[in-house]
Amino acid sequence: MTRATYLFLIVALLGSVGLQYAKADLPTYGPYGINAVAVSASEIDLTWNAVDATPGVTGYRIEREFPVGSGFSTIVANTNSASPSYADTNLSPNTTYSYRITAINSDGLGLPSANPVIATTLVASPYVPPPDPPQGLTAVPTSGSQLNLSWTAPPASQNTAAYKIDRAVGGGFGTLVASTTATSYTDTNLSPGGQYAYRVYAMNAAGTGSPSVIVYATMPVPPSPPGNPTAVAGDGKATVSWLPAYAPSAYALPGGVAGYIVTGPGSSSVSVPSGTLSTTVTGLTNGVSYSFYVSAQNVAGQSSAVQTNSVVPATSTPQAVVSTSSASSTSPALPANHSSLPAFYFSFALQQGSRGQAVTALQNRLTGAGFYSGPITGYFGLLTKAGVEAYQRAHHVSAIGVVGPLTRAYLNANL
Repeated sequence: MTRATYLFLIVALLGSVGLQYAKADLPTYGPYGINAVAVSASEIDLTWNAVDATPGVTGYRIEREFPVGSGFSTIVANTNSASPSYADTNLSPNTTYSYRITAINSDGLGLPSANPVIATTLVASPYVPPPDPPQGLTAVPTSGSQLNLSWTAPPASQNTAAYKIDRAVGGGFGTLVASTTATSYTDTNLSPGGQYAYRVYAMNAAGTGSPSVIVYATMPVPPSPPGNPTAVAGDGKATVSWLPAYAPSAYALPGGVAGYIVTGPGSSSVSVPSGTLSTTVTGLTNGVSYSFYVSAQNVAGQSSAVQTNSVVPATSTPQAVVSTSSASSTSPALPANHSSLPAFYFSFALQQGSRGQAVTALQNRLTGAGFYSGPITGYFGLLTKAGVEAYQRAHHVSAIGVVGPLTRAYLNANL
């Protein structure tokens, strides 16, 4: 054997040994402990025990078989991560898949996992669209600054999870409540006399449904004081009577007044229903002078109290004893010739162009109060409008020349 041949054999032998050592550096076993868990109708999550190799594992090849038995195909050639997990997505519902996994290091692929693992995706849930609008929405004030909203839920089959409430205050709608599971809500810190609008949406997993019908609410205001409260004495008693108060509210009893409060001696008081305009106060001492205060109330609160004349109960009292100085400082000022004016209760709006008895009464009332000097015609013309505006300015009401709710309240208080 020549020296050259000998050297060649040595090099070949060393090369053969080097190749064997290089091949031995591949991952020597396949991944094991594989779990396949269907988490939805379109996803299966795979996990396994990490493969220990030198050089270390740098990724895994994922193979999938579908239909099972048809042969594996590679879905991920290299995860490029040593993490022993993979989420297979975009699968078909209620379908069975088989998987096997091979570790990869810098020298190449190792052996595939010995036993393929099988999993079936979940059955797809039927699609449920966003829910129908809530029904029966109501907005009911419980005071001058608070109201209660309530509604009926859509059918249970629509899987309503929550509701959204919108509110409008003098403009467009904004979100009042982003999400609530209740079918009622109390809105607070509102303004007496303010106008509000509401709508409600139902929400489920598919999204937000269409809004309910819009409901409107005008917050109530306390009523005007009762008109012309009068006391008539009797034997150990006194009968107190008055003219109706007024409040522009759709959420109290007729006329916007829920009732009256009559306060007597010693701050004792009695509540009177709204349809009753008198009450008898008993237990008084004959020969003692008494006066009483009458106020109106509704859900928004109580009016200022108006004082009656003074009376002296006696065994036989032919008529009331009237004190000319007993008018309450809280009641609206009466016109100078009040006693000569015919009693008229203003219950509807008057404006330029109106005619009839109500306009005649208005002109008489404005004349007696010193705000109108024109003829009494029963026709609401420019002179009458100017008188109304002057009356409104004097009572700190918007001077628009229309006899609206607040102006009527002052006119009725001066009966």
